[in-house]
Amino acid sequence: MLRRSAFLLFIGLLLVMPIVNCGSSHHHKSIPVISGTLPNGNVGIAYTGTLTVTGGVAPYTWNVTGVPNPPFTLSFSGNTATIAGTPLAAATISGSATVTDSNGTVSAAFPFSFTITSTLAITPTELSLMVGTPVNQTLTVTPATAGPYTWTVADALPPGSPALMLSNGTTTSPTTIQTTTNSVTIIGTPNTAGSFPFTVFVTDSVTPTANTTQAAYTGFVSNSNANACPAGSNDGALPAGTSYAFLLR
Repeated sequence: MLRRSAFLLFIGLLLVMPIVNCGSSHHHKSIPVISGTLPNGNVGIAYTGTLTVTGGVAPYTWNVTGVPNPPFTLSFSGNTATIAGTPLAAATISGSATVTDSNGTVSAAFPFSFTITSTLAITPTELSLMVGTPVNQTLTVTPATAGPYTWTVADALPPGSPALMLSNGTTTSPTTIQTTTNSVTIIGTPNTAGSFPFTVFVTDSVTPTANTTQAAYTGFVSNSNANACPAGSNDGALPAGTSYAFLLR
């Protein structure tokens, strides 16, 4: 009976020990996991995006690839990685991040992607031109990126004396000018009423891919008040091209 009891005890230990050992060796390491959604951004506007790691054991060592520097920089604090900078060109940025915790456990690769869009715009979008009135109109492209800027007029500016032209830079052709700043000025004095549509293009000097935008103008030139209603004259003396307004009661 004693032998039988000892045998059964031995068999019981054999059955229990693997369970105990299995339990003691089954301490799963907490694996670090990266998460986050990087926002899209715009040319010329400060950008910030953050990735976060959970799990694992701090401190963490980050490995982030695919982020161009410049214009972006990477910074790491605690369980976060931050991508920041002011992009100067439209692009799609794609990369990958991994984290190694203090136990040497490496996270799965976390792919990411975000897009930088060019939103350059020329202001103002409308011009007020009048026969006999000198023009000194500044056009500005925003946001300011990288100069010099090349400005080009498609078609011709409205006729004038002196002729309308682009100023505030180095003229490379009658309709093209380069400026160091993000603005150009139209000068001259219109001498003919009518509509003379034209388009202004501007291109910056961002490398490797420059940004370009454009603005279309009606080029409408109205008669001056002095010419529209000469003193002592009647309606028949109004010059051609004059706009009429009627008030009916």
